[in-house]
Amino acid sequence: MHSRSELDFIKHLRAHEQKRETLAAGLVRSIGDDAAVVGQLAGRDTVVTTDLLVEDVDFRRDSTPPAMLGHKALAISLSDIAATGARARWALLSIGVPQDIWDSSFVEQLYEGFFALADRYDVRLVGGDLSRTPEKIVIDSIVLGECAHERAVLRSGARCGDQLFVTGSLGGSAAGLRLIERGARVECEDAADADSHAIQSLILRHLRPEPRVGWGLVLGEEPLATAMIDISDGLCRRDQGSIAARTRCRRRAGVGIGTWWLGSFRKRMSHRGTETQSTLDEDVTVPLFSVPLCLCGNTASATPV
Repeated sequence: MHSRSELDFIKHLRAHEQKRETLAAGLVRSIGDDAAVVGQLAGRDTVVTTDLLVEDVDFRRDSTPPAMLGHKALAISLSDIAATGARARWALLSIGVPQDIWDSSFVEQLYEGFFALADRYDVRLVGGDLSRTPEKIVIDSIVLGECAHERAVLRSGARCGDQLFVTGSLGGSAAGLRLIERGARVECEDAADADSHAIQSLILRHLRPEPRVGWGLVLGEEPLATAMIDISDGLCRRDQGSIAARTRCRRRAGVGIGTWWLGSFRKRMSHRGTETQSTLDEDVTVPLFSVPLCLCGNTASATPV
């Protein structure tokens, strides 16, 4: 049982961030005051996003290791920032947990997963909040990023005739979710055979998504993309429609986007492939972007929609 107070835990978080204080350009004041203070750079715009994760709605405690939950909380917000072509700089994380979770090591492990991903992309935790909830875990992730003035890539930037692409493969997260719902769990040890390895890879696509931060920066800074959106509710259900609605263009796209299953597992699930890819996928870290037809020769590494 952990007897530490909220104040003790906040001091622990502040000590972790103070180790990197000299590297935080633009950060005036971080954890410890009523609000963080960041300096505004001339010729730069600030991009802000927030994401909410609610237990038994967005994740299940019995199938989600706390470190992976912390990773995912930050990853989905990093993906939103990347989808504007901006660079993530600062984060705020607020969590509400029931007493039994607070008394365990769950919260520490959650922050370990959060910090591991934040360190990879030089994102600083500058604030947040801690609270108790009656039964369920609630997590609110806020990330602030920067881009050149008026250079953020918006959903409304696409034009009629632009081509649509995704930066990775689709369907892995949805397949992982289906496996979890059927009782599969992430394993600590390496899979012994090809089938087990494929199953574990799909589960990790859902529990520990990798944000396409590099792609977002390249597409935004080149500039190459006219519009971008992270794929969160499925390719055909919302994301293409959102770009089309913002630009008043009709979309025309197929669902044969290529290989999204891994190994022999692809054959077993192929009868559900179209449904999963079109309506059930939540690959939040795979940006969908539009490119003028004259630039399509520069997108050989992406997958056309």
